Amino acid sequence: MIRQTKMMIVARAMGLFTGLLLTASLSIAQQRPVEQVKPALSEDQLGHLRHIVELARQLPGDWRYMEPREMLSYDAYQFQMAFISYGLAMVQVNYTPAYRELYENAQLALIEKMLRRDVWAPTWLPIIEMEPFKNYLPAGKEWRDPVREKNIMYSGHLLQMVSLYSVLYQDTRFDKPDSMVFELPGLNGFRNGYSHDTLAELVFRQFEESGHVGIECEPNNVYAECNQHAALGLIHYDWNHDSALGDVGELFWQKAEELEFIATGTSRTMYHYRVAERELIDEPYAWSDGWNGLMMHAWKPEVVGRHYPAQRDSELAGLLDQNPERWSQRWSSPYVSYDFGFLAAYAAELGDEETVTAMLAYASEHFHPQSSDGRTFFPRRDVIDAGFLEGDSINPRVPEDKYGQHELGTLASNALLPFAVLNPGRGLERLYDKRFVMSALSGNAPEVVNIQYPEVMVTSAHYEEEASVLTLQIKPGTAYRGLVDIGIGNLNDTQTYSVLIDDEVVYELSQGAVTKVTGGPGFADWNTESATLTVSLPIDSGRHIELVSEYAVNHLDVAASVAATR
Repeated sequence: MIRQTKMMIVARAMGLFTGLLLTASLSIAQQRPVEQVKPALSEDQLGHLRHIVELARQLPGDWRYMEPREMLSYDAYQFQMAFISYGLAMVQVNYTPAYRELYENAQLALIEKMLRRDVWAPTWLPIIEMEPFKNYLPAGKEWRDPVREKNIMYSGHLLQMVSLYSVLYQDTRFDKPDSMVFELPGLNGFRNGYSHDTLAELVFRQFEESGHVGIECEPNNVYAECNQHAALGLIHYDWNHDSALGDVGELFWQKAEELEFIATGTSRTMYHYRVAERELIDEPYAWSDGWNGLMMHAWKPEVVGRHYPAQRDSELAGLLDQNPERWSQRWSSPYVSYDFGFLAAYAAELGDEETVTAMLAYASEHFHPQSSDGRTFFPRRDVIDAGFLEGDSINPRVPEDKYGQHELGTLASNALLPFAVLNPGRGLERLYDKRFVMSALSGNAPEVVNIQYPEVMVTSAHYEEEASVLTLQIKPGTAYRGLVDIGIGNLNDTQTYSVLIDDEVVYELSQGAVTKVTGGPGFADWNTESATLTVSLPIDSGRHIELVSEYAVNHLDVAASVAATR
C-alpha cells in the first residue's frame, strides 16, 4: 500500500493521477480499525425514525397519531414533542452528524408547535384553577403565562429544545427579543414575549430562589425528572453564550441527594417533594425511575449507573410477566404505559441490550406494531374498563392478544419506544459531551445537503476531521423512483477530492472541474456559487459513498510510512 500511494503521488505530479487512482485508492473505511467504523441505522430503526420525523412535519394544528386520551397526563402534546425532539437530536449526533437539514427542519417545527396555545393552555390553565394547586399561587401575578413560574414541566422542556436547536445548528433566531410569545386574546388576555436569554435566566433564577430544591411542576410539587430538563437546557445554553448558568444544576443535585430524591437504601426515585410542607412523597414507580435516570444520564452517568440495576430489577419482571392473572392486574392501570416506555428508553440509554431486547420483543408481540408508507409505529391503545375505544383510521382498534388488552398511550407509542429503538447506547450522554458534539458537528466541514426526502433515507453520515473523509450510507425511501441527487456542501474548490461509490473511485473534483474516473453509476456536477458537488445516481438497494480529500490521501500515506519505520 505504501508503494502504491507513493506511485500515486508521483503520477499526480506527472499529470497521470486519474489513471493510477483506481489502483491506489482503497476505501478509507477499509483502512480504519473496525472499532472506528461509524454506526448506521437499520431498516427497523429507519421505520421508527420516519414515523417521528413525519409527526414533526405535520402542519400546525394537525395532531394525527398524537391525540392523548387525557390532556392532563404525560400523553399531553408537550411531552410527546419534547421527547421526539430529544430522540431526533440523539439520532443526528450519533448516526448522521454530517447530515443535518432534515433534522434541523423537524426540530424547528417541533419548537414552533410547542409555542402554540393548543399545546400549553389545555394543561396549564386547568392546573392553576385546581384545588389545592391554586392555593399556592400568590395574587398579583399573571399565572396563566406558561413559562413565568412553577411550570417547569413545560418551560424546562422548551428551554432544552431551544438550547439543543441552537447548539446543533448554530442558529441564533431564538436569541432575538420576543422570539417566543405566549398570549391569550380578549379583553382579559395577556401577551408576554421571551428570548432564549430571558427564558434561560428565568429558569436559573427559579433554581436560585428555590434554595436549589428544584423548580415546581405543578404549584408546590417538585419532581426530580422535570428539573433534569431545566438543568440540561442550561448546560447547552452555556455552550453558545459564554455563560455558567448550568452550574446551578450541580447545586440542585447536591440538594437532591441531601433530601434523598433517590432513596439511599432502595435506589428508587421519589414521587415528588411538597415545598410548603417540606415533605418527600416516596412512592416509587418505573416511570419516575426511568424518566429521571434517562435524562440524568446525559450529565451525571456515574450517579445513574449506581442506581440503575436496582431500579430495573424492581420493575422489569412485573412488566414482562406473562401470567394472565397478574398480567391483567398490571396492565389495567393507565400508568403502565409510562412505566414500560420510560424503562425501555432508560435501558437503551444505559446500553442494557438484554433488557431492551426483551422489552421490545414484548412490545412487538403485544402492542401490535404497524407499518405504513415507510413508517413503523405502535398505535395508541385505550383500555376502558372491559373494552376498547372503537378507534379510527389513525388510532385503530386492535384485537386482543391471548392475554387480553394492553394500555398504550401516545407518549410511549410516539416517543419513548422509538427512543428505545433508535438509541445506540449512551446516545444522550454523547449529546451533552461538548468535545464529542463539537467534533462531530464541525461547522465548516463537508456535509450532506439537498437530500430528496423521503426518496432517500440517510442511514449514516460522518465527517472525520482528522482524516478529512466524509462517509455516507443511503437507502431508497418510499418515494424512490430512479436517479436521485446527493449533494455535498462546504467544499473548497482549491482542493482535490475523490468520490468513491461502493468502494470504487468514480469522480474527481479538482479546481472546480469534475472528472469521471471510471464508468460507475450516474453523473456529477459542481456548483461554484454554493460550493456544492451534486452526484446523481440510482440507489438500487443502497449505496456507500465516500468523499476523500487530497489531504486525506497524503495523510494516510505519511501515517503508513511512519508506521512502517517502527
